[in-house]
Amino acid sequence: MTHNPWATALWVGGGLSLVSAFMLTVVTWQLTDYSTYDAAGVASIEGWVRLLVGVAAVTTTGAVVLNGIERMLRRRDAVAVDAPPTGLERNAR
Repeated sequence: MTHNPWATALWVGGGLSLVSAFMLTVVTWQLTDYSTYDAAGVASIEGWVRLLVGVAAVTTTGAVVLNGIERMLRRRDAVAVDAPPTGLERNAR
């Protein structure tokens, strides 16, 4: 079975993005643990977390779509050989 390198890159990119977002979330937890903290710095980190989660969502969706298209194309070839006649073949001629 061959793997689509584009889908693999999207899966890896999405995973790294989620890991980075989680690490920044832990940093935010550490920064806000004190009574006084830089609100602008925390807001900036939270903005980056939201951006990374968005990137992870988009790349994961792209990988799922690519894998689905690849699966449909493989199944279409396999089903076309074993499929019973539907009656539409007469209309195509």
